[in-house]
Amino acid sequence: MARKKSTQDTFDENVKKLAEKAPKKTAAKAKPKEKALPTIPNHLTNVKGLEEYNPKPEHYSIYPYYKEKMNHGDRSTYYIGSILYRSLADMEKRISFYLDNTSSESSKKDLKDLLIKDLEGIKKRIKAL
Repeated sequence: MARKKSTQDTFDENVKKLAEKAPKKTAAKAKPKEKALPTIPNHLTNVKGLEEYNPKPEHYSIYPYYKEKMNHGDRSTYYIGSILYRSLADMEKRISFYLDNTSSESSKKDLKDLLIKDLEGIKKRIKAL
């Protein structure tokens, strides 16, 4: 039986044809520089300040109100009032903690002004309920 013609004989010719048709090498496109975002401050070292700060109940009008409702047997109002009081106290605690740990005086003033504005908006929405 006759052997087939070896592909090795035509391999060199085929490779030359492929090399002639090879695409031109292009330079890699430069990646656009990404803006570095400011790093988040590490407040973990001051977490004890968050745990130690306890807002005074007498600063809130809702505290004696819901306590009085418990004495009169209105458990629903007591329950709702206690949740709202805890939410307000927690918000005060967090605001105090983060503003105390803000280094820039101008940004601290801006944050305070914006919080006052937001709280005024919340006050209007609560009155509309």
